[in-house]
Amino acid sequence: MEKAKLFGADYVFPSDDADLIRNILSITKDNTAFEGANVILETSGSENALLTALKYSARRGRVMINGCNRVMTQPIDIYKYVHRKGVSLIGVHESTRMENDSAPGNWTSKRDYRLLFQFMASHRLNTKEIISEIHSPWNAPDVYQRLANDHDFPMGVIFDWTKIH
Repeated sequence: MEKAKLFGADYVFPSDDADLIRNILSITKDNTAFEGANVILETSGSENALLTALKYSARRGRVMINGCNRVMTQPIDIYKYVHRKGVSLIGVHESTRMENDSAPGNWTSKRDYRLLFQFMASHRLNTKEIISEIHSPWNAPDVYQRLANDHDFPMGVIFDWTKIH
């Protein structure tokens, strides 16, 4: 949780917080058009996390699922949490993304990168703490070999393209 704050998160709650949904709804009430989170990225693959995300999503919000729940043991009240609120439930495998922005609300890779760079430029995303190693692109084969084989590979490895000469 401390890392999330260090990287620019405005609010951080432990997933086992008994008041998680109430806390999220209270901080979003004044910050959004509708009470609840406008966009949720659920990456854990946890059935409980998906159900919780649906509970604190805003009207017309998006719940993007990156984790993989292949078997659900608990029923989801689709009417209450999706239909009535107009929530979009989106699978976010990179291979399913559109290359061009041909649908309202579609986020292409280009649009994601633009937002990421805006966050970095405005210091909304603190990248200094993420970067742990800087390499010349000439070292890419070794870096990618480590990435493939080292389970403790650092989070922030970048290539400095000024070192290409």
